Amino acid sequence: MGSRCQRCLYFCHRTSADVKGYSPDELLGHTPFEFMLEEDIPQVTAILEDAIAHGRNFTLEHRDITPSGEIVWEQVNGVLLFNERGEHIGFRGAGMSITERKQAELQLRQQAQDLENTLQRLQQTQTQLVQNEKMSSLGQLVAGIAHEINNPANFVYGNLIHAQGYIKDLLEAIYAYQEHYPEPTSEIQDLLEDIDLEYLQNDLPQLLNSMQNGAKRIQNIVLALRNFSRLDESEYKSVNIHEGIESTLMVLQNRLKANTYRPAIQAIAEYGDLPLVECYPGDLNQVFMNVIGNAIDALDEKAASRSYQENTHDPCQIKITTTQIDGEWVRVCIDDNGIGMSKEIQQKAFDPFFTTKSVGKGTGLGMSISYQIITQQHQGYLQFSSTPGEGTQVTIEIPQKLEYFPWQAANS
Repeated sequence: MGSRCQRCLYFCHRTSADVKGYSPDELLGHTPFEFMLEEDIPQVTAILEDAIAHGRNFTLEHRDITPSGEIVWEQVNGVLLFNERGEHIGFRGAGMSITERKQAELQLRQQAQDLENTLQRLQQTQTQLVQNEKMSSLGQLVAGIAHEINNPANFVYGNLIHAQGYIKDLLEAIYAYQEHYPEPTSEIQDLLEDIDLEYLQNDLPQLLNSMQNGAKRIQNIVLALRNFSRLDESEYKSVNIHEGIESTLMVLQNRLKANTYRPAIQAIAEYGDLPLVECYPGDLNQVFMNVIGNAIDALDEKAASRSYQENTHDPCQIKITTTQIDGEWVRVCIDDNGIGMSKEIQQKAFDPFFTTKSVGKGTGLGMSISYQIITQQHQGYLQFSSTPGEGTQVTIEIPQKLEYFPWQAANS
C-alpha cells in the first residue's frame, strides 16, 4: 500500500459515516483503511494509485467492518484534491451502502451455480441412464445368444461322448476282424487301400478328441457369455469377481487377437485368493469392460506406431492382479504397457464426455460412469497412475461387505 494513499480523514459526510456504522467524530483523524476488510486493501490501494498517476476520478467498492463486527459493502465515488501548486494532497469522495445489492448478486450467483450444478447432474444422470439401458440391452442380447448356442452345443457335446464309445467299439471290431482274417479278399483289400484304414484308425480318435475339446470350448464361451449377461441384472449379490473378469476377457477376445501390425495382446491374470464379494455384478462387469477396453485402445495406438518386429520383441500386455486387503476390501489392478496419458489428460479422465478417441469411436462416458459405479454405488475407490509412453495402471478397490462401514447404517 503506497504511503501517498494513507491520508487521514479531515472531513466525513454523514452518509459515509452511517455506512460504516461510526459517527463522523469517530472517523476523523483515521484513514479509511483502518475500517476496511484487510483482503480489500490491496485492490483499493491500486485503484487510488492509478487515479493519482493519471489524474482522474475514481469509483471503487470495498467492505467495511462496523463496530458490531458486521461486514458491509460500500461504494465510493471520489475525486482528487490538489493544492495551488498542482500537487496532490488527498481525496474527496462520497460513500453509499451497496450491501443489499451485493447480497442479491451473491444470492443470484449462488442460484446460478446451483442451477448449473443441477443441470450437470441431470445431464450425467440422463447419459448414465442411456448408457445403462444400452448395457442392459447388450446383456439381454448376450444372454439370448448364449441360450441359443447352449442348446445345440450341449447336443453336440453330449452326443460326442456316445460317438466316441460307438467308434471305439467299431475300431475294436475292425481290429478283431484283422486279427482273425488277416487275408481279406481283393475287393476288400482295394477298399482298405482307398480309405487308408491304418491312417483312419490312428486319426479318428484324435479327431473325436479335437471335436470334444472344441465343443467344451463352446460350452466355456457360453458360460462366460451367460456370466457377462449379468449386465442386465440390478440385484446386489455375492459373486466371484474373477468370473466377471474372465467373462469380460472372453467377450473382448476378438480384440485381443493378433492383427496386421501386432501379435496377440497377452492377457496375464494373477488372481489372489478372494472371497465372494457382495456387489452389483452387472455394473462391475461394465467397469471391467470399460477399463480393459481402454487398455486395448492404448495398446493398439502404441502398436500402430511401431513395426511388427518391434511389437513382437516388446509385446503388448494387459496384466490383471487381484488381492484382498485388510480382510475387508478387494483390490483389482489392471496394468497395460500402452501409450500412457499426459498429466492434462489424467486430470480430465473421469470428466463426462471427455475422450481422446476420434469421432464415432468414443462417447467419453465409459470412465465417468465407471467412477460413479465404483465410488458411489459400491463406496469404493477408482484411481490410476500413468506415464506417457510406458503405460497405465488402473486400481479398483471395493469393500467385500458394505455392512462393515458406518456410511451404510447412516443411509439405511
